Parts: sequence; structure tokens; C-alpha cells
Amino acid sequence: FVAERLEAGVPAESVVLDLLAPAAREVGRRWEQDDCDFVTVTLALGRLQRILRTLSARLAASGPSVGPVPGVVCVSCLADEQHTFGASVCAEFFARDGWQVVMGAPLSRADTIDLVRRAHIDVVALSVSRSPSLAAVGRMVSRLRRASKNRHLTIFIGGPMAPYISDLPGRLGADAVITDLSEAVRLARVYAADRAPRQRPL
Repeated sequence: FVAERLEAGVPAESVVLDLLAPAAREVGRRWEQDDCDFVTVTLALGRLQRILRTLSARLAASGPSVGPVPGVVCVSCLADEQHTFGASVCAEFFARDGWQVVMGAPLSRADTIDLVRRAHIDVVALSVSRSPSLAAVGRMVSRLRRASKNRHLTIFIGGPMAPYISDLPGRLGADAVITDLSEAVRLARVYAADRAPRQRPL
């Protein structure tokens, strides 16, 4: 079906945002309501991840063809997250826009706190897909800021929970809560351009 959409001229970006992302949300909804068991959910999300990887080259080709790298973005999730598909999509869209992307836990074995401590990271995009206490989100943001090698680190919060906390970035210590990937990429460039003169990697 995805191949047919692409052959019909549907952009890869639309396939990801209008087909894969809603499918992932539906899988999550069925899991939360016990309509799907663990094996079914795992297989479904694994298939979505494979489709996303096959679209990676098309997404990259539709991004900027020239220009400097805007910066380094670390895409990560809140501790103990199991549904990471949205974060993977986020990483693809930042890569498409020319960013250098590093993956934090649990998307890789790299601990996110260690990453921001060791390397100059411009933006952390933190995905929250379940309903933890707001204190847990705030603690993670606080730990990132204390550990960061970059004193002007930008922190975005996104993911399925973002619409429910969209009015709380200041309270959580984040720069913004993002509900739209295109807006996240655009806003990241704004922050990077604004803070670049003050950033000096050690």
C-alpha cells in the first residue's frame, strides 16, 4: 500500500505523517485498551519501523540540498519508554533538514545525560509517550540542563503526551512543547540561529 502511494506521487513526508504516524497511534491506543497483546504490538511497530527505514532516503532527498549543518540534535525518550516510533520519525525529520542527529536512550545504548555531558549538543528533542507525573518530566529536563556541556542547550518536549502539556514548557523547564514535527524543525533552526553567537564548544 505504501509503495502504491509513493508511485501515485504522494510525498514521503505525507506518507510518514498522514499514514505511519496515525497507524502508530492506533497501535498504541489498542495496546492501552488491551485490544492487542504484546506480540501483536511488537510486530506492528517493528513493521512500521522497517517501512520508515525504507523511506529514509526519500525523506533525505526532499530536504535542503545545500547549506551548513544547523547543529546537533539528540533525540531521546523519557526513561522506561517502550513506544519509540514517534522519536524515530522525529530523528528522520531533523536529519532531512540537515541536522547531525544522535540517538539517546532507549533508542540507542547511549545514556542521554552522558551524551550532553560529553558532546556539544544544540537541541534535545525529548519524546514522552505515556502519562508520567509532570515531576518526572521536569526532573529529566533539569538533569539535562545541569549536565549539558552547552550552557545554551535547547530542550523540546514532544510525543503523544505533548498536546496535554502544551501550555507547560516553562513549568517543566523546557524551551517549548511541540505537537508538530515541521514546527519542531523550524523552531530548532530559530533557536540555533539565535544562540549560535554565544555558543563556543569547549
